[in-house]
Amino acid sequence: MINKKLDEIFDRIYKTEYSVDDLIIKLKENGLSQGETHIILYKKLKNRYTFSELRSYIVYSSCWSDSLKQNISLDNEFDEFLKEE
Repeated sequence: MINKKLDEIFDRIYKTEYSVDDLIIKLKENGLSQGETHIILYKKLKNRYTFSELRSYIVYSSCWSDSLKQNISLDNEFDEFLKEE
């Protein structure tokens, strides 16, 4: 059921002239999470990109920059906490 939903969203927005970044932005605009975006892009583009390459595109995409900053901040806080312990 989830795969069908992801397929439908991807098929509706996919344009051959879109870059991977464009697709990531469009998928986020359609309510997909980073994980869902990763699943559908890998399923549809695995002949062109590795799983790891797609992960990097998603994590560093401009539309997910706030999430990246938050994750880095949490990592830093956790690291500081462990150093103090």
